[in-house]
Amino acid sequence: MRRLIVRTDATDAVGLGHLTRSLALAGEARSIGCEVLGVGCLESDASRRAVDNVVDEWIDLPDREASHDSLTMLKLLIAERNPSWVVVDGYDFGYDYLCSVQSESKLLVIDDGARLENYCADLLLDQNVGAERRNYRLQGGGRVLLGAKYALLRAQFKGGAKVRTASLKARSQRVLVSLGGLSETGELLLVLQGLAQMSTPLDITCLTGASSETQATIEKGVVSIFSGRPHNLKLVPYRDEMASLMVWADVAVSAAGSICLEMACKGLPMLLMVLADNQAPIAAEFDRLGAGISLGWLDNDTPDRVTRVLTELLMDQQRLSLMGGGGLNYVDGAGASRVVKEMMGE
Repeated sequence: MRRLIVRTDATDAVGLGHLTRSLALAGEARSIGCEVLGVGCLESDASRRAVDNVVDEWIDLPDREASHDSLTMLKLLIAERNPSWVVVDGYDFGYDYLCSVQSESKLLVIDDGARLENYCADLLLDQNVGAERRNYRLQGGGRVLLGAKYALLRAQFKGGAKVRTASLKARSQRVLVSLGGLSETGELLLVLQGLAQMSTPLDITCLTGASSETQATIEKGVVSIFSGRPHNLKLVPYRDEMASLMVWADVAVSAAGSICLEMACKGLPMLLMVLADNQAPIAAEFDRLGAGISLGWLDNDTPDRVTRVLTELLMDQQRLSLMGGGGLNYVDGAGASRVVKEMMGE
């Protein structure tokens, strides 16, 4: 039997992005009969739920220190399970770590932004928009897979994209807010303040952290922001099933993380904010492609920028439609299948 070992983490410091895309690859591999073993530190209930029914087995490392020191255990697993491939996704794995793993098994490295000077890998994947222009250097003749053509999206993102051509005047306009697992409560409240300032009635679904403490803090903060405003606000903890929310929404206000690829695949126009250095090129590239509008770094001026840009956008239905189509033209949801075929030599 063909077998994969997936090595990644999902912690409070790392977020769910690495785990989500690794599991998308795992799910695609299982769909063609591969056995998948996962290894990593899962700190939240959301991350533990995410691996259910996606991998055959998960070895949960107890903390990040154990996660960083996992190379010996991983090499023992490789010797015991004899995988066809090992998949490594995370910023903590340096050149020496990758070379040591590759000496034991075929290795797929999932990376962002060419963060290392050199890589050891049989395949290297950078699924981000604009990755085609990056210069990756691989030792020993490895191959690179670059760009959103290879975006690792879960099965729920195959098909079902929404073509946004109808007028929105007959109802409140639907806004999906997502700043990702690394956002602070204060940052989220800045975005919501910008939406609350709008005169156009909005139906807002805001994705929050998975913990009840985070939910309670945000609920307390929005009371004064939305008091007397003509909007409907729903706070929803992050969940595994996201595609239906993206089809529901007319526009998203989002951090420029990996979730943008999912939104583009569903034809969802995006207002994008930068919360970390690696998000800046993503926001700029989606803006260049016409699938999103970059609002730059999230700061104290963000509320007014959100109010102004979204007000203008919702008055321009043609532009909304073109933005949705721009995303659909770039991300088709078949990236995981393409990557698995490259791994299996098909």
